[in-house]
Amino acid sequence: MLIVAVHRAGEGDFDGSAAVAERCCGLLAGDANIDAHFERAPELHGSAWPFARARTELCYAERLRRAGQRVDARVQLRAALETFERLGARPWAERAASELRATGERIARRAPTAAEQLTPQELQIALTVARGATNREAGAALLLSPKTIEAHLGRVYRSSACARAPNSRTRCATRSLPLERNPMRAGSGQPSRSPAARRPRSIRGDLP
Repeated sequence: MLIVAVHRAGEGDFDGSAAVAERCCGLLAGDANIDAHFERAPELHGSAWPFARARTELCYAERLRRAGQRVDARVQLRAALETFERLGARPWAERAASELRATGERIARRAPTAAEQLTPQELQIALTVARGATNREAGAALLLSPKTIEAHLGRVYRSSACARAPNSRTRCATRSLPLERNPMRAGSGQPSRSPAARRPRSIRGDLP
């Protein structure tokens, strides 16, 4: 009843609250009423909430599969899987892939992402440079020489298929990062250069 009340009142902590309410109602509904809620939720999500929309598609597919509608479930699972992989949400992508295999569909092994091809040290260097640090600053923070930083950055750039054009080092490093660690994930697309970014933490410390 609380979910329905929130939906009808249009109240919630974010714009997708009504869509989440429909998702929850769909999870609680009987098999005969699954579609009524889950088909409405994507319209409410719109294009501004791709992750939330993919979660709704995944929940819809799980309900459909358990109701014996495997073919219909595959449509939702393919869409959810594509979004999760594009956003770099690996645990959710694995869950969607597992559900898709449960419907009887075979999934081709995907190529590793740029971030997955990097060593932990290369990933830390890419994260540091993406925040705006120079080679000298990154080397001082990570206890490496500037030449070593430059050598590692060459592999980072190659893994992200990014040409080393003038003034592109920060953007190239950013392209190699998974979404959850990408400083350009939100905002205007320019990484912020905070005091912490100018003096990154040592590689011995925890990643942010």
